[in-house]
Amino acid sequence: MVYRSSRRQAERDSEPEAETLQEFSAETRGMDKPSKLRRQVGLWRTVAILLACLSLALVIAVAVLLTRDESGSCGGGICGDTVENPNYVDLSEPSKPGPFHDLTKHEIAKVLDFIANDPNIRAADPQKANLLSSYMYTMDLFPAKKAEVLKYLDNNGPAPARQARVIMFRGDLPKPVVEEYACGPLPEIKSCSLIKSDKRRNPVEFSLRPVSIMEFDAVFENALSQVDKNLGYILKDVYGGSYTDCPEPIQCFKLYPSPMATGLVGSIEKRRLWVWAEYPLEYYVSHPVDFGVLVVLDGSDPSKFGIDKIWFRGNLYNSMAEFASYYNSTSKDKILHIRPKKLSKDLFSTMNLRGDPQPAKPLRPPTLVEPDGKRYTLKDRKVEYLGWSFNFRMSALTGPALYDIRYKGERIVYEMAMNEIAVFYSADNPLQKTTDFLDSGALIGTHSKSLVPGGDCPETATFVNQTFSGQTLREHVEIPRAFCLFENNNGYPLRRHLSFSQSEGAFYNGMLDSVLTLRSAITVVNYDYIVDFIFHQNGVIESRIMSTGMVSLPGCYCSILIMRETALNPLI
Repeated sequence: MVYRSSRRQAERDSEPEAETLQEFSAETRGMDKPSKLRRQVGLWRTVAILLACLSLALVIAVAVLLTRDESGSCGGGICGDTVENPNYVDLSEPSKPGPFHDLTKHEIAKVLDFIANDPNIRAADPQKANLLSSYMYTMDLFPAKKAEVLKYLDNNGPAPARQARVIMFRGDLPKPVVEEYACGPLPEIKSCSLIKSDKRRNPVEFSLRPVSIMEFDAVFENALSQVDKNLGYILKDVYGGSYTDCPEPIQCFKLYPSPMATGLVGSIEKRRLWVWAEYPLEYYVSHPVDFGVLVVLDGSDPSKFGIDKIWFRGNLYNSMAEFASYYNSTSKDKILHIRPKKLSKDLFSTMNLRGDPQPAKPLRPPTLVEPDGKRYTLKDRKVEYLGWSFNFRMSALTGPALYDIRYKGERIVYEMAMNEIAVFYSADNPLQKTTDFLDSGALIGTHSKSLVPGGDCPETATFVNQTFSGQTLREHVEIPRAFCLFENNNGYPLRRHLSFSQSEGAFYNGMLDSVLTLRSAITVVNYDYIVDFIFHQNGVIESRIMSTGMVSLPGCYCSILIMRETALNPLI
């Protein structure tokens, strides 16, 4: 009883307090809405900050994964820890080039200065030179004797003195000749000595010189201007064009020269050059005009150049006057009149894509990757690659050359190089029937045109520029990307064997053929020659030459490319 009364009493006593709390709670709820809102905003702000921190942590983690050392990764079939790649590429010119290195820019400048001041050579300013002056045709490295180089490489002998070979056309002499000099030692030249070889004529007659830029200018200004003056009205009437008097570019003929051998003209003192006429379309050798002139280039005085014969549509005329007489006496309706075609993307000879693309929607081709970087080192034109080592250069006269090729330290080849490109023609006209080209006369190396990444060479390739002396400039000429160096996978096994037999061990052993390729592209007018030197991992050297470009019409031709390899015997 007491307990119950006390409980009720306690409940009655607490009722006013409960009512007070309820009133306070209700009042508080009404008064605390802004505070509650602030608490909610603070909560979401805290969540946002936490998420931002988490995102930042994820970004940092990804960056670390991408940039960390790839230890424990697998690439190219090789797993485990990867050592640092020691290979590198250095394309700078050396201050002290070795015996195989091409002439440097500094050396070229020194040679040009010396021959300009040498009283025996008296080389004219290249920008003012002409056929009547003493002017330089080209300069190139004059390789040291093989025995001296081997003594230096193998027996700690002295470094052979570097020399430049300089070919001069001496139109300034009473009897013009071609001279060849050895200038050295480089870079501080002391003398240029005349080279006399027991393998050729001494001196070389002026009529036997290769065609130079100065001579092309003289032919254009002194011979072809005569053709336009006397026969220009005929050319415009029949073909809608001429050599020099051209109101529009499409009306100006392109020139294609064909030198004639002195044996065909009856005297070593005579010099003749067929000049074909072709429309300036893409590509012009595919648009010949059945007209040509035989230019007389005797002596060194361009004012005495003239025209010997005229070729016109299957007939040979002995002079411009004879041809003009024939044309003027012939009924115009009996002569076929031709007008130049307009250049368009649909012209058969252009390089524009025609037809339906394959595939209809372009898909990217396979590409090379180098997962661990370059596996070769290049410095001072010397390459080292998986046991291989070799030096390379680009001769202005004969093109690409390799020296001191070694495999695992053993010299395999002393010199491997292009020696000549010979092109023999045949046709029913004298312009091509008598034409045989030796492309070294056009300076093969200087035609090592720029290689295009992704077109001529893989995009991962290393591209090497080449420096030459110019015929009409006081300084060097630099051809970009004359070489490319790259490693690629041939896609077939260098070796392999698969054994299923348990008695033989039931094993497989194989290795894909990865090779290093040094490539250059020689473009001589309309022909392109891709020259490769390929190094396999089994100690095999492969040289490969591919012919491409534009075929010359209307004749047919055969190209022969001559390589040379020097034996290991120091006396050979």
